[in-house]
Amino acid sequence: MEGFAASLFERLRRDAFDGVGITRESYAPGETMAHELIADTARQEGLQVGEDAAKNLIIALPGREPEKPFIACGSHLDSVPQGGNFDGAAGVVAGLTVVVDLKRTGLVPPRTVKVFAFRAEESAWFGKSWLGSNAMFGRLSDADLSLPRATNGQTLRDAMRTTGVDLDAVCGGKRLLDPAQLAAFHRDPHRTGPGDGCAGPAGRRRHRDLRQHPAHAHCLSWALGARRRRAARDAARCGIRRGASHRAA
Repeated sequence: MEGFAASLFERLRRDAFDGVGITRESYAPGETMAHELIADTARQEGLQVGEDAAKNLIIALPGREPEKPFIACGSHLDSVPQGGNFDGAAGVVAGLTVVVDLKRTGLVPPRTVKVFAFRAEESAWFGKSWLGSNAMFGRLSDADLSLPRATNGQTLRDAMRTTGVDLDAVCGGKRLLDPAQLAAFHRDPHRTGPGDGCAGPAGRRRHRDLRQHPAHAHCLSWALGARRRRAARDAARCGIRRGASHRAA
């Protein structure tokens, strides 16, 4: 499965490399291209693939008891300008690697497992983070929809409309997902720059040696241990081991 993940990372990098780092603007063609790559890969592996009204990508491996709240993981696929290839994408690729491995080995988990790729996580483009996930849980405001894109002044409303978002469905505090349907969510801590390592805003600072530490935060990384590519792989392996050892969850 390491080759599976490495191939996805390389294709994501190739499509978004701007000569310095990785640029995938939120609610714009670069982010959409990354979503399509992940979605197409999931379909080829026989997984269920869909989107919500905000164009968040949702990949599912049905469990033995699909009526129970599901287990989810994932992250985002947009990036800061000239950022890192693994920031956000590592969480999506790690989650996808886990469910593909389960699918290929014929292991059906007790609960349905879903991988989310949220839209517009980075604040670099519209001045606010977590826009896709806020839309999913009915927390996107009219003021949010009027936020201008940093590069050309396009409003979030217009960018979402151009991307195919159902604006009626995401406005007015309407939830696209009932939180009661979600049993647990695992998010890969990350922050990467134009190289293989860790970056601050816009990739200005990079560290090539990282260790993952679970925490409740947008991202959390220390320059202490395994390289970032290995961290993504190890997160996927950890998820596979958990799935194999908790068949009665």
